[in-house]
Amino acid sequence: MVIHMASPETELRDHGTAQSHGRAPAIQKTPRALTEAETGDARAATAPDALDDRSGVSQEREPEPREHSQGHGSRPEAGNGRMSDAMACVARFHEAFGLPRASRPGTDIPAELAKLRVDLLVEETGEFADASAKNDIVGIADALADIVYVAYGAAVTYGIDLDAALREVHRSNMSKLDEHGRPVYRQDGKVLKSARYRPPDISGMLSSQPPLPF
Repeated sequence: MVIHMASPETELRDHGTAQSHGRAPAIQKTPRALTEAETGDARAATAPDALDDRSGVSQEREPEPREHSQGHGSRPEAGNGRMSDAMACVARFHEAFGLPRASRPGTDIPAELAKLRVDLLVEETGEFADASAKNDIVGIADALADIVYVAYGAAVTYGIDLDAALREVHRSNMSKLDEHGRPVYRQDGKVLKSARYRPPDISGMLSSQPPLPF
């Protein structure tokens, strides 16, 4: 197929004739043959895969999704899942400040370090008690956050996957529901253990714990 377009020479000639009669030029297009490359581009623009089947409107393809690689902001893996944000943050704190970290559970730490971990928890628990007595909600929130932070710090020091321990304790607590899935309460409101209760197997959890990623 040959497509014709006006040549530049014809356009200039028609432009001069129109000016001599004092009117706006009317450009007449004299067909010229397109090159093989130009006709090839025209055919490609109307190819079926570039047009919508119903309207003939060119459709843009969505870009292929990229795979995301994990960088410095990713959470380190622990066990079959991942560390919680809380434990990962505390682990990074210990790394940044050169504090003790253990990849496996154990009590082989200096006596003064063991005492420090206890003293820190006692201190933060006391601050929570003080804030609670004053009805200081800001102080309560701050103290609770410190308690959790210090508890995770102790777990990092002893090489304990505290997230796994929490999951095991939660499993045990949920087994306190009776056979109908209802809680059993003591008179003062404390949740009691039902006949379905199974204590947490912390020993089994620790023995099967994979190394922490330190």
